Amino acid sequence: MPMVPLAWALRAAGHEVLVAGDADVALAGTRAGLSAAEIVGVPPGGTGAAPSVADRTRRRVDTYLAGYRETADTWRPDLIVTDPLEWNALILGGLLDIPVVHVRFGPGDLPDTAFRVAAEALRDTCAELGLVDGLPEPDLIADPCPPGLQTPGLRPARQVRYVPYNGPGSFPPELLTSPARRRVLVLFSVDGLEKEPVLALMKNLLRGCDRLPGTETLVAASSWLRESLRESESYGSVRVIDPVPIQSLLYDCDLVVHHGGHGTASTAAAYGVPQAVVVPPLPEGPRHSLLVDCAERVRAFGAGRWLDDPQTLATPDGIAAALAEALDEPAYRDRANRLCTGIDALPTPADLVGTLEQLCTEDAGAHTRRGHLAHSPDADGSADLGAALGRA
Repeated sequence: MPMVPLAWALRAAGHEVLVAGDADVALAGTRAGLSAAEIVGVPPGGTGAAPSVADRTRRRVDTYLAGYRETADTWRPDLIVTDPLEWNALILGGLLDIPVVHVRFGPGDLPDTAFRVAAEALRDTCAELGLVDGLPEPDLIADPCPPGLQTPGLRPARQVRYVPYNGPGSFPPELLTSPARRRVLVLFSVDGLEKEPVLALMKNLLRGCDRLPGTETLVAASSWLRESLRESESYGSVRVIDPVPIQSLLYDCDLVVHHGGHGTASTAAAYGVPQAVVVPPLPEGPRHSLLVDCAERVRAFGAGRWLDDPQTLATPDGIAAALAEALDEPAYRDRANRLCTGIDALPTPADLVGTLEQLCTEDAGAHTRRGHLAHSPDADGSADLGAALGRA
């Protein structure tokens, strides 16, 4: 949800913002206090399976572009702010002659490499739509990934401060008080994976957490995993909790254990909390590469550990020893604090608003303006997408 704080900043500056996307994305927008429009895709008939990345890319455009175009023609935005894996946004910006801003979602070179693949896959589609130069480039790339976690060698971008937002929610009163012991927070969002291997991994992980002396562990996970853990066994010092906005737990947290999600890693970095990353069993593909990229960057910067040794993960004692090192080694906390300091030194989303206004003004001087639109699919490039339409 990296775009929500930027949407708030645009609203606070007096601009209109519309979040547009699938039902889940539109719901997330309204829960964030933003106006939203649900885009209903119309899949092309008779296509069967889409075995290749290029096929899936073309099908996504065939399914959703008309819905976004209709919304944009009605709402007439001035700017598109989008996830870097939503190709409909770049096409729509080209068709409407309005600027497009990419907002990166975390570490990794997937957006850059995926753009090259999409540009080739959509060459004929763009030509048929009148975009003779092919898939347009974004006018600006904004990067909220914390300095030190981002993969080197990416296309130039405007850095912006990462502001944690993990959705709305209320806290049980007992979680609002400082713990008497060290606190470990385990966060696993693993929907769409084969359940048995993930459940076995989590059980071992929680048994290991339970063996940490003088430590309490809070576990927030996907709904099916949360219920399975509650039904399976008791873990003593480990407590499985209902979903809450995690940023409010991190003031008193000594370690965050997670699956390699870029949002969790960035949120932990924003609070200077060391991390331990356990990438769940996944087939090779974009989703797996994103989690691995995140784990590698956390380890490379020294802000935590990546538990990638199968022997370590095979036993609760091995896991407990690895987590104890992450908790007790001062260097991890020092490097995590350095990440936090680097984030605080960056311009805020509110500081970026003037740049976006100037982008629209400069573009308006050369073109007839019709508005702006922004999209955001899931980080793994799956079918759930969102768009924020903004109008001055």
